[in-house]
Amino acid sequence: MAQLLHPGVFIEEFTPASPIVGVSTSVAAFIGVTQSGPIMDPQEITSWDEFVATFGGPLDETYANGDKAYLTASVKGFFVNGGTTCYIVRTSSAVNASGELVTRNAPNDPVIIATAQREGATANGITVTVADRSVVEDVLAAQLNLAEGTTPIGAVPDARTLTVGATGAFQPGDDVAVSKNGLATLRRVVESVDATTLTLTAPLGPGNYANGAVRIANLDETTGRIRVDLPAVPLRRFLLPGTIVEIDVGNANAEFGVVATVTNDSFTLRSKLTKQHVTTAPIAITSREFDLHIADPATGTVEDFTGLSMDSGHPKWWHRIDSAIVRLAAPALPPGGAITDPRPSLAAPVVLANGTDDDRGQSWTDLIADPTDVLATLAPFDRVSIVAIPGATTAAAHAALVAHCELLGDRVAILDPIRGSEPSDAVAQAAGATGDNRGFATLYYPWIQIVNPATKLLESWPPSGHLAGIYARTDEQDGVHKAPANTNIRGALGLERRLTDADQDGLNDFGVSALRIPPGGGAPVVWGARTTTIQNRNWQYVNIRRLFNYLEESIADGIRWAVFEPNDRSLWRGLERSIGAFLVEEWRKGALFGDRREEAFYVRIDDALNPPSTRATGRLYIEIGVQPTYPAEFLVVRIGIWDGGSEASES
Repeated sequence: MAQLLHPGVFIEEFTPASPIVGVSTSVAAFIGVTQSGPIMDPQEITSWDEFVATFGGPLDETYANGDKAYLTASVKGFFVNGGTTCYIVRTSSAVNASGELVTRNAPNDPVIIATAQREGATANGITVTVADRSVVEDVLAAQLNLAEGTTPIGAVPDARTLTVGATGAFQPGDDVAVSKNGLATLRRVVESVDATTLTLTAPLGPGNYANGAVRIANLDETTGRIRVDLPAVPLRRFLLPGTIVEIDVGNANAEFGVVATVTNDSFTLRSKLTKQHVTTAPIAITSREFDLHIADPATGTVEDFTGLSMDSGHPKWWHRIDSAIVRLAAPALPPGGAITDPRPSLAAPVVLANGTDDDRGQSWTDLIADPTDVLATLAPFDRVSIVAIPGATTAAAHAALVAHCELLGDRVAILDPIRGSEPSDAVAQAAGATGDNRGFATLYYPWIQIVNPATKLLESWPPSGHLAGIYARTDEQDGVHKAPANTNIRGALGLERRLTDADQDGLNDFGVSALRIPPGGGAPVVWGARTTTIQNRNWQYVNIRRLFNYLEESIADGIRWAVFEPNDRSLWRGLERSIGAFLVEEWRKGALFGDRREEAFYVRIDDALNPPSTRATGRLYIEIGVQPTYPAEFLVVRIGIWDGGSEASES
């Protein structure tokens, strides 16, 4: 704040609280069996063509219980009805063939896991062969040699200066050993070099080292930079950071390190050496890379990847290769034993095995018996707001869907009734899928009739996928507060059962949403917007449940900035402004009821909700009340005869 010490105009800037942006409400997630594609790995799909490219086309097959591969045509119905984005989770009993590349030392633990990209038994027999390579030796046709130099010392004008006959073997930054019989050998670093003198970064200390000797110091745990004889090609052009190098090649004392930085004739290691390498003997250095040769005998495809490194800092780290035949991954546990050369073993080629084909009938049976684990894969995806397993009509599947939505609190389940069931059966299903009666599920009855893209025949089909598309279409056209009802089901040519008003009388109040043929005929329409909840009338409409999901998640995301801010009245006012501005916008869209904003909602943050004892625990309570707009489900028209003095009416 400017100091107001003299008359004038003073301008101050302030940063308003972050605005709250509404979250998406129309992203669906579908689970089922498909022709191919990733297994138990949710994939974002934005078109029917993308779905076919990822998971394959329609399947013409019927399983033991009479069910079919419902997912594909249901996803098509989603996009036809206005859906734009969905996640697909494929369940499958298929197993991809795999094999282990192991370490070179006992106990020969896995160091790389190779898994076939193509699922099923046909991938058994893919081979992965390891070959050694040294990029250093490829470029130079030789190994690198440590720069060596031993030079007699003449005079020692001062404790940091050595007069020598020739200085060509030394450079600034070299670790050197200064020695003389009868005196301690000292390790120092060269600061500068001229024609006849070496200047050290630190003084020598007691004793006169004149007539002694100076040489490149031994490599050991104090080594910083390692300088080599200047190669024909500058070192930085082929020795890359992340390269694994072997120091003292061929000797029992050899050890491996990882290059951190490189100059034209020197490099530093990421970690210090653990052994001493005496420079009075020749010290050879080389790089240690490897090649992978991958062959698929079933297709005749062959791939070669050369010059790979075991270190993630290298541009050609093995994990970065893009193979069309296999996926490479690290094992769940790091390998044991004393690792020397970290590359995979050169043993016989690894042959991928144990791949099995998908039994889709069994996969479907397992899914509808208990989809809990499959649903759990969708938990990390906050964008999902609608979940369905098209064609899953078991009580276990419905219960798992409802429990998943209630647990996460940001999505609803669309349930399918039993194929060919009576209205009373649908009522019983809805009664068994209420969860904790907060309206997180809706069940539509009966099945629709579509042209099965696999058979080109008119068949009965579960409606959940098409309904999810209608949810998305309604959200886009009118908003999440609008009931997704009184609208046609695109792609549906009829219904498995044509309902009467009397039929729907027994459905509506029992948590089943009806699909109807209009009185004059035509395409089926959605003629219900109920959740399966009947014991808590606050949550009996699906648009109310979805509106609250939308408001709750939008507000939670939008006020995340306030976490760890000082819990004072300034913060309270900022939160009131942010939340209030968001709710005003929703009120203007028609999501909230009331002629004035005060009638539509309130936001309360005060001392009564947040006394000192509450604030001391790091908590801030915010109370929000909203008055949603309920759907006009029953239109009662009263009409009467009026003759100017008497009246007869009926309604």
